[in-house]
Amino acid sequence: MKKRNFWKIPTIITAVIALILVIAIPVTSYYATMINAALGAETQRTVPGENSRFFFWTDFETEEELVAHDWDTCCRLEEEGAASVSSPA
Repeated sequence: MKKRNFWKIPTIITAVIALILVIAIPVTSYYATMINAALGAETQRTVPGENSRFFFWTDFETEEELVAHDWDTCCRLEEEGAASVSSPA
C-alpha cells in the first residue's frame, strides 16, 4: 500500500489562502475610503456636547461637509485611474 502524505492538502489550502490575503490586504487598504463610502460604513462618530473631547482636529464644520469631501476624493481617484488606464503610454 502506498503511503500518503497527510499534509499535502492542508498545505495547498493554506498557500491559496495566503496568496489571496497577500493580494487582498494591500488593495483593500488602498481603496478603504472608497469601500467605506460605497458600503456606507461609519468610520467616525460625532459626540455632541460641551465637554466633548477632540480626538483629532478637522477643517470641516459639519459631518456632511466631510462626507462630501470624501465622495469628491473618491470621484477624483476614479477619474484619474480611468484616465491613466485609457491613455496610451
